[in-house]
Amino acid sequence: MVIPEQLNEILKADSNFKDAFKLLTPSCQKEYCNYIAEAKRETTKVSRLEKIKPMTLKGAGLHDKYKNC
Repeated sequence: MVIPEQLNEILKADSNFKDAFKLLTPSCQKEYCNYIAEAKRETTKVSRLEKIKPMTLKGAGLHDKYKNC
């Protein structure tokens, strides 16, 4: 899995976020990485990072709200 540069920087800077990200399943980690990497503009990448941070800290995947668990 290729971790986008912006996400990797946050993982290095914030140990709580890094621990929460590591606890996610590999498929959830990949969803988040793809979500960031697919953005073309830097501002979009930053806004997506801000969006996923609280979700990651809760242990939720990107598309969990659409899943019936």
